Amino acid sequence: MSHEESSSSEQFEILSTGVLNTAVGQAAAHIELVNLSTTTQTIRFQIINWNTGSPAATTLTATILPNRLETRNIPVVPFHYELRVEHPGDPDLFINHFAVDAGSFTVPRLNIPSKRLGGNQTSFN
Repeated sequence: MSHEESSSSEQFEILSTGVLNTAVGQAAAHIELVNLSTTTQTIRFQIINWNTGSPAATTLTATILPNRLETRNIPVVPFHYELRVEHPGDPDLFINHFAVDAGSFTVPRLNIPSKRLGGNQTSFN
């Protein structure tokens, strides 16, 4: 949802993993979106390639029905990437990030649960 499409009363928080170094064997960023709310939620998220030193972002939108889990596997190019999430502020909406290999199995040591995503003032581009 773009800021132009959202009502002026909606408050978004931009959450970020910070710039990450891909793990050995990592093929994709696996994102789990869990909506425990009673209302449908729409969020935007970006995978940003930082390899050139300047951000190159891919922006995606997900609409999640109440009491549902949605997952996305987004290929990442070694070595530096970041996940940013435009979170609508609902405490019942959780976003988790995992590094996965080509078989979609979790790669150890690059798992970031919702509570560890850092909020910042950086806007989506």
